[in-house]
Amino acid sequence: VITNNGLNRIRDLVQGEIVTKLDSSNTFIAVGTGTGGASLTDTTLGTETDRNAMDSAFPRDGTGNGVMEHQASFDDTDFTSATISEVGLFDASSSGTLIARTVPASTFSKSANENIRVRIKTTFSQ
Repeated sequence: VITNNGLNRIRDLVQGEIVTKLDSSNTFIAVGTGTGGASLTDTTLGTETDRNAMDSAFPRDGTGNGVMEHQASFDDTDFTSATISEVGLFDASSSGTLIARTVPASTFSKSANENIRVRIKTTFSQ
């Protein structure tokens, strides 16, 4: 779900009210263990576990019209273990605007010595 604040951030970017694009220098992916559904009015994750900068090759065009991909990597020093049940895209390393939030159909786990990559695909449609 692209949140209301995320839509306003995109609108402001298109209108030229803000000129800072969302790239790997200022875009972050957060993971969490919250269980509530994603909503247009969300401003935070339910229970944020960790947040990392987007990987340097992202964002990038996805497969198909209007598809964009964001990705961040989490290694064994980021957090030891958790069952991830929510993911968010932010424009700051703490607080900031929650641009999009998703609750995956299936949770996924990260153990103490694992590295994971979290990718968010966003599709803009007409």
